[in-house]
Amino acid sequence: DRAKHRFGIGKEDVTTRLVEFAVARGDMATAFGILERGRARAFVDMLADRTVATGREAVLFEKIRGIDGELRNLRFLAGSPAGAADDLLARQDALSAQRGKLAVDLRAWDPDLTDVLSVSHSEVGDIQGALALDDVLAYGLPARGDALVRILLISRDAIRIERLGATDSGFAKILKTFGQAVEDGADVSRQQKITDGLGRLLNVAAWGVRRTLCVVPSGQLFFIPWGALAIVAPVVVLPTGGWVLRNRREADEPDAVVVGDPYFFDEMPQLPGARREAERIATAYGVQPLLGEAATVAGLRRQMGGGVRVLHIASHAEFHP
Repeated sequence: DRAKHRFGIGKEDVTTRLVEFAVARGDMATAFGILERGRARAFVDMLADRTVATGREAVLFEKIRGIDGELRNLRFLAGSPAGAADDLLARQDALSAQRGKLAVDLRAWDPDLTDVLSVSHSEVGDIQGALALDDVLAYGLPARGDALVRILLISRDAIRIERLGATDSGFAKILKTFGQAVEDGADVSRQQKITDGLGRLLNVAAWGVRRTLCVVPSGQLFFIPWGALAIVAPVVVLPTGGWVLRNRREADEPDAVVVGDPYFFDEMPQLPGARREAERIATAYGVQPLLGEAATVAGLRRQMGGGVRVLHIASHAEFHP
Protein backbone atom coordinates (compact mmCIF):
# COMPACT_ATOMS: atom_id res chain seq x y z
CA ASP A 1 0.00 0.00 0.00
CA ARG A 2 2.82 2.42 0.81
CA ALA A 3 4.44 1.69 -2.55
CA LYS A 4 1.18 2.39 -4.37
CA HIS A 5 0.74 5.74 -2.64
CA ARG A 6 4.27 6.79 -3.58
CA PHE A 7 3.10 6.51 -7.19
CA GLY A 8 -0.09 8.43 -6.43
CA ILE A 9 -2.30 5.36 -6.62
CA GLY A 10 -4.37 4.06 -3.72
CA LYS A 11 -6.63 1.07 -3.31
CA GLU A 12 -9.71 2.92 -4.59
CA ASP A 13 -7.85 3.98 -7.74
CA VAL A 14 -6.71 0.43 -8.41
CA THR A 15 -10.24 -0.92 -7.91
CA THR A 16 -11.71 1.75 -10.20
CA ARG A 17 -9.22 1.03 -12.98
CA LEU A 18 -9.71 -2.72 -12.78
CA VAL A 19 -13.49 -2.28 -12.90
CA GLU A 20 -13.12 -0.10 -16.00
CA PHE A 21 -11.07 -2.81 -17.74
CA ALA A 22 -13.65 -5.48 -16.88
CA VAL A 23 -16.60 -3.33 -18.02
CA ALA A 24 -14.81 -2.45 -21.28
CA ARG A 25 -14.47 -6.19 -21.96
CA GLY A 26 -18.14 -6.71 -21.13
CA ASP A 27 -17.14 -9.00 -18.25
CA MET A 28 -19.68 -7.93 -15.62
CA ALA A 29 -19.06 -10.94 -13.37
CA THR A 30 -15.39 -9.97 -13.01
CA ALA A 31 -16.35 -6.31 -12.41
CA PHE A 32 -18.66 -7.45 -9.61
CA GLY A 33 -15.90 -9.57 -8.05
CA ILE A 34 -13.44 -6.66 -8.11
CA LEU A 35 -15.96 -4.35 -6.45
CA GLU A 36 -16.76 -6.90 -3.75
CA ARG A 37 -13.08 -7.50 -2.97
CA GLY A 38 -12.50 -3.76 -2.75
CA ARG A 39 -15.29 -3.38 -0.20
CA ALA A 40 -14.15 -6.41 1.77
CA ARG A 41 -10.61 -5.00 1.90
CA ALA A 42 -11.88 -1.62 3.12
CA PHE A 43 -13.94 -3.39 5.79
CA VAL A 44 -10.94 -5.40 7.02
CA ASP A 45 -8.79 -2.23 7.11
CA MET A 46 -11.45 -0.28 8.97
CA LEU A 47 -11.65 -2.86 11.76
CA ALA A 48 -7.95 -3.71 11.87
CA ASP A 49 -7.31 -1.85 15.12
CA ARG A 50 -10.75 -2.23 16.71
CA THR A 51 -11.85 -4.57 19.46
CA VAL A 52 -14.44 -6.73 17.73
CA ALA A 53 -14.28 -10.18 19.33
CA THR A 54 -15.40 -9.40 22.88
CA GLY A 55 -17.49 -12.28 24.19
CA ARG A 56 -17.09 -14.29 21.00
CA GLU A 57 -14.22 -16.49 19.77
CA ALA A 58 -11.76 -13.97 21.21
CA VAL A 59 -8.83 -16.32 21.88
CA LEU A 60 -8.89 -17.87 18.42
CA PHE A 61 -9.43 -14.46 16.83
CA GLU A 62 -6.43 -12.92 18.60
CA LYS A 63 -4.23 -15.89 17.64
CA ILE A 64 -4.97 -15.21 13.97
CA ARG A 65 -4.35 -11.49 14.41
CA GLY A 66 -1.01 -12.28 16.05
CA ILE A 67 0.01 -14.45 13.11
CA ASP A 68 -1.03 -11.67 10.72
CA GLY A 69 1.34 -9.31 12.55
CA GLU A 70 4.21 -11.79 12.26
CA LEU A 71 3.51 -12.30 8.56
CA ARG A 72 3.55 -8.55 7.94
CA ASN A 73 6.97 -8.24 9.60
CA LEU A 74 8.36 -11.16 7.60
CA ARG A 75 7.09 -9.65 4.34
CA PHE A 76 8.77 -6.33 5.16
CA LEU A 77 12.03 -8.21 5.79
CA ALA A 78 11.63 -10.21 2.59
CA GLY A 79 11.20 -6.95 0.67
CA SER A 80 14.39 -5.44 2.06
CA PRO A 81 17.57 -5.04 -0.06
CA ALA A 82 18.93 -8.23 1.47
CA GLY A 83 16.04 -10.07 -0.19
CA ALA A 84 14.07 -13.09 0.93
CA ALA A 85 16.28 -15.71 2.52
CA ASP A 86 15.14 -19.32 2.42
CA ASP A 87 14.48 -19.41 6.16
CA LEU A 88 12.25 -16.31 5.88
CA LEU A 89 10.21 -17.88 3.10
CA ALA A 90 9.91 -21.16 5.00
CA ARG A 91 8.73 -19.29 8.09
CA GLN A 92 6.14 -17.42 6.01
CA ASP A 93 4.84 -20.68 4.52
CA ALA A 94 4.56 -22.30 7.96
CA LEU A 95 2.72 -19.32 9.45
CA SER A 96 0.38 -19.07 6.44
CA ALA A 97 -0.51 -22.76 6.79
CA GLN A 98 -1.12 -22.34 10.52
CA ARG A 99 -3.28 -19.28 9.89
CA GLY A 100 -5.31 -21.14 7.27
CA LYS A 101 -6.16 -23.95 9.70
CA LEU A 102 -7.16 -21.49 12.44
CA ALA A 103 -9.28 -19.49 9.99
CA VAL A 104 -11.17 -22.65 8.99
CA ASP A 105 -11.91 -23.32 12.66
CA LEU A 106 -13.04 -19.74 13.23
CA ARG A 107 -15.31 -19.75 10.17
CA ALA A 108 -17.02 -22.90 11.45
CA TRP A 109 -17.85 -21.13 14.72
CA ASP A 110 -18.31 -17.53 13.62
CA PRO A 111 -18.26 -16.75 9.87
CA ASP A 112 -19.03 -13.05 10.42
CA LEU A 113 -15.98 -12.67 12.64
CA THR A 114 -13.79 -14.44 10.07
CA ASP A 115 -14.71 -11.79 7.48
CA VAL A 116 -13.07 -9.16 9.71
CA LEU A 117 -9.73 -10.93 9.28
CA SER A 118 -9.52 -11.75 5.61
CA VAL A 119 -10.59 -10.36 2.28
CA SER A 120 -13.31 -12.64 0.94
CA HIS A 121 -16.05 -12.09 -1.59
CA SER A 122 -19.05 -13.77 -3.14
CA GLU A 123 -19.43 -14.86 -6.75
CA VAL A 124 -22.08 -13.14 -8.84
CA GLY A 125 -23.69 -16.49 -9.71
CA ASP A 126 -24.31 -17.16 -6.01
CA ILE A 127 -25.83 -13.69 -5.64
CA GLN A 128 -28.17 -14.28 -8.57
CA GLY A 129 -29.24 -17.61 -7.11
CA ALA A 130 -30.12 -15.94 -3.79
CA LEU A 131 -32.26 -13.20 -5.38
CA ALA A 132 -35.99 -13.81 -5.69
CA LEU A 133 -37.41 -13.80 -9.21
CA ASP A 134 -38.44 -10.13 -9.16
CA ASP A 135 -35.61 -8.76 -6.96
CA VAL A 136 -32.95 -6.41 -8.33
CA LEU A 137 -29.54 -5.63 -6.83
CA ALA A 138 -28.31 -2.18 -7.89
CA TYR A 139 -24.55 -1.96 -7.38
CA GLY A 140 -22.97 1.50 -7.70
CA LEU A 141 -19.87 1.66 -9.89
CA PRO A 142 -17.05 4.06 -8.90
CA ALA A 143 -17.76 7.49 -10.41
CA ARG A 144 -15.10 9.08 -12.59
CA GLY A 145 -14.84 12.77 -13.42
CA ASP A 146 -17.73 14.18 -15.43
CA ALA A 147 -19.07 10.80 -16.61
CA LEU A 148 -22.65 9.85 -15.83
CA VAL A 149 -23.07 7.69 -12.73
CA ARG A 150 -23.47 4.02 -13.62
CA ILE A 151 -24.90 1.10 -11.70
CA LEU A 152 -24.60 -2.63 -12.20
CA LEU A 153 -28.12 -4.09 -12.23
CA ILE A 154 -28.18 -7.74 -11.17
CA SER A 155 -31.29 -9.90 -11.31
CA ARG A 156 -31.71 -13.64 -11.19
CA ASP A 157 -31.24 -14.05 -14.94
CA ALA A 158 -29.31 -10.98 -16.14
CA ILE A 159 -26.53 -8.47 -15.44
CA ARG A 160 -26.38 -5.13 -17.19
CA ILE A 161 -25.15 -1.56 -16.74
CA GLU A 162 -27.57 1.34 -16.39
CA ARG A 163 -26.45 4.95 -16.82
CA LEU A 164 -28.21 7.44 -14.58
CA GLY A 165 -29.15 10.97 -15.57
CA ALA A 166 -26.42 12.90 -13.72
CA THR A 167 -22.77 12.85 -12.75
CA ASP A 168 -21.63 12.28 -9.18
CA SER A 169 -21.14 16.03 -8.70
CA GLY A 170 -24.56 16.66 -10.26
CA PHE A 171 -26.22 14.37 -7.73
CA ALA A 172 -24.22 16.09 -4.97
CA LYS A 173 -25.69 19.50 -5.91
CA ILE A 174 -29.26 18.19 -5.95
CA LEU A 175 -28.83 16.40 -2.63
CA LYS A 176 -27.34 19.54 -1.08
CA THR A 177 -30.33 21.55 -2.29
CA PHE A 178 -32.70 18.97 -0.83
CA GLY A 179 -30.83 18.94 2.50
CA GLN A 180 -31.01 22.73 2.70
CA ALA A 181 -34.73 22.70 1.88
CA VAL A 182 -35.37 20.26 4.73
CA GLU A 183 -33.12 22.16 7.15
CA ASP A 184 -34.70 25.52 6.28
CA GLY A 185 -38.17 24.10 6.79
CA ALA A 186 -39.21 24.69 3.19
CA ASP A 187 -42.79 23.72 2.40
CA VAL A 188 -43.47 20.13 1.40
CA SER A 189 -44.21 21.05 -2.22
CA ARG A 190 -40.71 22.55 -2.57
CA GLN A 191 -39.12 19.42 -1.11
CA GLN A 192 -41.34 17.24 -3.30
CA LYS A 193 -40.28 19.13 -6.42
CA ILE A 194 -36.62 18.40 -5.67
CA THR A 195 -37.19 14.70 -4.99
CA ASP A 196 -39.33 14.40 -8.13
CA GLY A 197 -36.39 15.71 -10.15
CA LEU A 198 -34.06 13.32 -8.34
CA GLY A 199 -36.41 10.45 -9.14
CA ARG A 200 -36.38 11.30 -12.85
CA LEU A 201 -32.56 11.21 -12.90
CA LEU A 202 -32.48 7.83 -11.16
CA ASN A 203 -35.35 6.46 -13.28
CA VAL A 204 -35.83 3.43 -11.03
CA ALA A 205 -38.84 2.41 -13.14
CA ALA A 206 -36.37 1.31 -15.85
CA TRP A 207 -34.46 -0.97 -13.48
CA GLY A 208 -37.00 -3.77 -13.70
CA VAL A 209 -37.81 -3.95 -9.97
CA ARG A 210 -41.11 -5.63 -9.18
CA ARG A 211 -40.46 -6.98 -5.69
CA THR A 212 -37.46 -5.69 -3.68
CA LEU A 213 -34.67 -3.27 -4.62
CA CYS A 214 -31.32 -3.95 -2.92
CA VAL A 215 -28.84 -1.08 -3.26
CA VAL A 216 -25.08 -1.24 -2.69
CA PRO A 217 -24.18 2.47 -2.88
CA SER A 218 -21.08 4.22 -4.15
CA GLY A 219 -20.26 7.93 -4.13
CA GLN A 220 -23.34 10.15 -3.86
CA LEU A 221 -25.65 7.13 -3.99
CA PHE A 222 -24.90 6.78 -0.27
CA PHE A 223 -26.96 9.91 0.33
CA ILE A 224 -30.07 9.22 -1.79
CA PRO A 225 -33.17 9.69 0.43
CA TRP A 226 -34.92 6.55 -0.81
CA GLY A 227 -37.80 6.99 1.61
CA ALA A 228 -38.68 10.36 0.05
CA LEU A 229 -38.84 9.03 -3.52
CA ALA A 230 -41.94 7.75 -5.31
CA ILE A 231 -40.79 4.11 -5.39
CA VAL A 232 -43.39 1.41 -4.76
CA ALA A 233 -40.93 -1.42 -4.06
CA PRO A 234 -39.20 -1.58 -0.66
CA VAL A 235 -35.56 -0.48 -0.78
CA VAL A 236 -32.82 -2.26 1.21
CA VAL A 237 -29.40 -0.60 1.43
CA LEU A 238 -26.53 -3.10 1.85
CA PRO A 239 -22.78 -2.67 2.51
CA THR A 240 -21.84 -5.40 0.01
CA GLY A 241 -23.62 -7.59 -2.51
CA GLY A 242 -22.70 -10.65 -0.46
CA TRP A 243 -25.15 -9.65 2.25
CA VAL A 244 -28.00 -11.21 0.25
CA LEU A 245 -26.37 -14.58 1.01
CA ARG A 246 -26.33 -14.11 4.77
CA ASN A 247 -28.48 -16.41 6.86
CA ARG A 248 -31.52 -14.68 8.29
CA ARG A 249 -31.34 -15.62 11.94
CA GLU A 250 -34.34 -15.14 14.17
CA ALA A 251 -32.99 -13.49 17.31
CA ASP A 252 -34.25 -14.05 20.83
CA GLU A 253 -36.38 -11.50 22.63
CA PRO A 254 -36.65 -8.54 22.72
CA ASP A 255 -38.12 -8.03 19.24
CA ALA A 256 -36.84 -4.46 18.97
CA VAL A 257 -34.45 -1.96 20.53
CA VAL A 258 -35.10 1.71 19.77
CA VAL A 259 -32.66 4.58 20.38
CA GLY A 260 -33.62 8.22 19.92
CA ASP A 261 -32.04 11.66 20.29
CA PRO A 262 -28.90 10.69 22.27
CA TYR A 263 -27.22 13.39 24.37
CA PHE A 264 -23.86 14.41 22.85
CA PHE A 265 -22.71 16.67 25.72
CA ASP A 266 -23.76 19.84 23.85
CA GLU A 267 -21.39 19.02 20.96
CA MET A 268 -24.40 18.49 18.69
CA PRO A 269 -27.93 19.93 18.95
CA GLN A 270 -30.69 17.75 20.32
CA LEU A 271 -33.19 16.35 17.82
CA PRO A 272 -36.78 16.57 19.10
CA GLY A 273 -38.05 15.07 15.83
CA ALA A 274 -35.81 12.05 16.30
CA ARG A 275 -37.12 11.67 19.85
CA ARG A 276 -40.73 11.67 18.63
CA GLU A 277 -39.79 9.18 15.91
CA ALA A 278 -38.22 6.83 18.47
CA GLU A 279 -41.19 7.14 20.83
CA ARG A 280 -43.71 6.29 18.12
CA ILE A 281 -41.73 3.32 16.78
CA ALA A 282 -41.12 2.00 20.31
CA THR A 283 -44.87 2.20 20.96
CA ALA A 284 -45.54 0.22 17.78
CA TYR A 285 -43.21 -2.55 18.98
CA GLY A 286 -44.34 -2.32 22.60
CA VAL A 287 -40.86 -1.57 23.98
CA GLN A 288 -39.28 1.19 26.08
CA PRO A 289 -37.02 3.45 23.97
CA LEU A 290 -33.58 4.69 25.04
CA LEU A 291 -33.84 8.48 24.84
CA GLY A 292 -31.53 11.42 25.56
CA GLU A 293 -29.06 10.76 28.36
CA ALA A 294 -30.36 7.17 28.71
CA ALA A 295 -29.21 6.42 25.16
CA THR A 296 -25.74 5.14 26.05
CA VAL A 297 -23.62 2.37 24.55
CA ALA A 298 -23.86 0.41 27.81
CA GLY A 299 -27.65 0.77 27.87
CA LEU A 300 -27.87 -0.28 24.23
CA ARG A 301 -25.80 -3.43 24.87
CA ARG A 302 -27.95 -4.34 27.87
CA GLN A 303 -31.19 -4.04 25.92
CA MET A 304 -29.84 -5.90 22.89
CA GLY A 305 -28.62 -8.88 24.92
CA GLY A 306 -27.80 -11.68 22.51
CA GLY A 307 -29.45 -9.97 19.53
CA VAL A 308 -32.64 -8.36 18.31
CA ARG A 309 -34.80 -8.57 15.20
CA VAL A 310 -35.01 -4.78 14.79
CA LEU A 311 -32.53 -2.10 15.87
CA HIS A 312 -33.77 1.42 15.14
CA ILE A 313 -31.49 4.42 15.76
CA ALA A 314 -32.80 7.98 15.33
CA SER A 315 -29.79 10.22 15.82
CA HIS A 316 -27.06 12.36 14.35
CA ALA A 317 -24.53 10.43 12.28
CA GLU A 318 -21.20 11.02 10.61
CA PHE A 319 -20.57 9.44 7.22
CA HIS A 320 -17.25 7.68 6.68
CA PRO A 321 -16.56 6.99 2.97
